[in-house]
Amino acid sequence: MSTAFEATMAIYVALAVALTVWFGIFLYIWRLEASVKSLRRRLEEQPEGNNTPLPGATLTRNTRHDGSSEPGEPMEARQEC
Repeated sequence: MSTAFEATMAIYVALAVALTVWFGIFLYIWRLEASVKSLRRRLEEQPEGNNTPLPGATLTRNTRHDGSSEPGEPMEARQEC
């Protein structure tokens, strides 16, 4: 094969790789925006006075400070929103 043909093919291969990467980025952003729109629509459909409690958890200590293996007292659970 000639050197000029190989250089031309290398340019086309680089172009194809660059276009594939840009297409992948575009597709990712497009799907991300669709997900955001869907979540925004669901959030706007919820009534303002929706007072459903958030899921919570109770944490307990498995050991006490003195090293015994008896269950300890429940710890305070903090929820950060």
